Order: sequence, then C-alpha cells, then structure tokens
Amino acid sequence: METSLYEKMKARGIDMSWYEKGNKRNLPTETPLEDGECSKLSIYIIKKNGTLWTIDSSGNPYYNVRPGSKEIERDVYVCLHCKQQFKDMPVSHKPKSDF
Repeated sequence: METSLYEKMKARGIDMSWYEKGNKRNLPTETPLEDGECSKLSIYIIKKNGTLWTIDSSGNPYYNVRPGSKEIERDVYVCLHCKQQFKDMPVSHKPKSDF
C-alpha cells in the first residue's frame, strides 16, 4: 500500500494540525439517533429549515444532528422509532401499535 503525502509529511515531523482541523470539518459527525424503541429519547425535532435536532427535557432544540435537506411548513416533533409526528412536545408517547 502506498503512503499518502499526509503520512509522509507527518512522519518527517511536519506540523499537520492545520490539515487535521480543516479535515475534521468536512467529516460527517456521529449521529446520536435513538430509534430502538419509542421513548422520550426517540423524540427529535425537525426545524422549519429541515435540520434535525435532539431535544432537552423541556422540548427545546439541543443538538443539531443533521443539516437541513429541504424546508418544511413548520417545526415538527417526530419519534424516530415509529415515525409518528407531533405538533407539540408529547407528554408521553406510546408506539402506534399500542393505540
């Protein structure tokens, strides 16, 4: 396997922190999606601009998980497990199959 220019420069002791910092910005982030079951942790908010956010305990956007792909009519809460949507933060949530 051929050694990349980056690896060669790093091996020579050249400071490559500028490259590493710039490269980190272009890498996809870990997406903390909780979709194994319907619970308070599986509720996220999709903002009007299309971005997906985790929420804090009061239902406010907390961490931007995914950039927006397309705009939507209004902010909407969604359960990532069952895909049920809510206008407001649900007080409690059961899977659709339990209704």
